[in-house]
Amino acid sequence: MDYYHYRVLWHYKPYDDNQPRKTLSPKHKRYLPYHLLGHNRTETLGNYPCKNTTFCTNRKLEHIMIFHSTDYQPQPRWSAVRENTNDDIYIGFHQTKPEHAILIAHSDFRRSEKPPQMLGFGIYFARSLKNTFGKARNQGAFICAQIRMGRVKEITRSQLHQVKDSNAWWNEYDTVYLNNDEEKRDEFCIKDSSQIIKWVIAIDDQYDRKVADYGMNKEFADTVLGCC
Repeated sequence: MDYYHYRVLWHYKPYDDNQPRKTLSPKHKRYLPYHLLGHNRTETLGNYPCKNTTFCTNRKLEHIMIFHSTDYQPQPRWSAVRENTNDDIYIGFHQTKPEHAILIAHSDFRRSEKPPQMLGFGIYFARSLKNTFGKARNQGAFICAQIRMGRVKEITRSQLHQVKDSNAWWNEYDTVYLNNDEEKRDEFCIKDSSQIIKWVIAIDDQYDRKVADYGMNKEFADTVLGCC
């Protein structure tokens, strides 16, 4: 039965995704049913939260979404990452409409090229899931992605005029990273979807009735899902 439960969780698709599984993008690793995420997890036996609540260095996308969807702040801002490693991989968070997320799952991200675009034209990400609120123009689905940053142009708020509503920076850079006055509100914009390596997607409860219809929110309430 536990094997069956895990199979259901791994191959889960939200209610409104009626497209064939074979059409899913190779970048799409899985959908995560909302009841497994963050504040929905209980603290009873077999369903503990991550033990590293203050500083977790696990960068697996599933781990981040399941255990840290509401408190994920372990990655330093981009400038600090570059000081300590030659790796140009960063974790980005994106929020959009559920129907848009399903389209992404079966294709890829598309650039935002209709003004106003604060960091110029491209694909936008925040440093944490929590901080997609207030930034995203559409809500209801959450995407956690692994991204190759490439050549990065770092700016402050006083330098926004250099990139706003423009793709001129594409000639020299792959990413624009905003070092915000309030660090946790940093965000970045990438030039092209080819920089996105992989992602996982979760759709909010009010937009995905399958979890409740199938009784998964009760059946899996305390299924063992170790801190992987």
